[in-house]
Amino acid sequence: MGLLSFFGGIASGVAKIASAIASPVVSFAKTAFKAATSVFTSLSGAGGFLGKVASAAKSLFSGVGSIVAGPLGTIVGQVVTNLIIAAISKVVEWLSKKNEVIEPEDTVEEVGYRVEEAEKHDDWQKREDFDSFAAYHNYLKGKIPTAEIDRDKIEAHRLTYMGLGLTALNEGLESKFGLKIPVEFLIEVGRSRLNGAELNSLLEEFSAKGYDLSLFRSYLQGRLDDNTARLIETMVFEALKKVYPEKTEADLNVQISAMKDASRDDIKVLKNYGTEIEAVTKGTNDKLEINLDGAEKDGGMGKV
Repeated sequence: MGLLSFFGGIASGVAKIASAIASPVVSFAKTAFKAATSVFTSLSGAGGFLGKVASAAKSLFSGVGSIVAGPLGTIVGQVVTNLIIAAISKVVEWLSKKNEVIEPEDTVEEVGYRVEEAEKHDDWQKREDFDSFAAYHNYLKGKIPTAEIDRDKIEAHRLTYMGLGLTALNEGLESKFGLKIPVEFLIEVGRSRLNGAELNSLLEEFSAKGYDLSLFRSYLQGRLDDNTARLIETMVFEALKKVYPEKTEADLNVQISAMKDASRDDIKVLKNYGTEIEAVTKGTNDKLEINLDGAEKDGGMGKV
């Protein structure tokens, strides 16, 4: 039984889900999101690498957070927003480990913490002093070893550090794949809830063919001319086929249709996070943790 089927129809279902979410959870989600966006706004004007990643994080949160203005409303929409951000963060973390941007033991939150702390030390080397983000982060690990990270600070500001960490790692992935990975693309990754293997294959396909990733959202939302749409659809199909060679053409087309639906319909996004939302309504996921599938199993669970 689907989430909305469990709670009723679409409109009544969303209302019932909202009433079933405990007030402290709603407050937790809204406070964490508001605090993070406030930090990003403040840091965006700082300049340097931190200003760059904070500005990107601000844009990402704004784009994901617009879901609260739709049919999910301010309660369910906010919880889903935070879950989407956690999902994007953890899939980017997984992909960064796979492509050796960070080490297997590193987390996206730790990356965000180090990037922020680094800006407080004028005598430390800067991002521009290194050929890659991987080299820069390795340097920061020497300055801020894992054992010296303020865990209480990360726990208190987890969503903020997720935002800074994922946008910093995104810069590293751009270098690895040789293409720009726009915020809008990452938002679609979260709405469709793509896993690490799917994301990796998509980036490889777009990189190999030399196409701009900004076309991905336009394709999903039906805003491309027929010829370009067919080209992008073929690339998406081939990327998924590499991940799921056992699937039939019909199966893959269904998956692509589901991605289109998630890009255009907030209710479909809600269903993509149905397991976590149902746990929230039952009081067993008050910290808004994300369950990761096999493609991200090494990353554990992502809390926001």
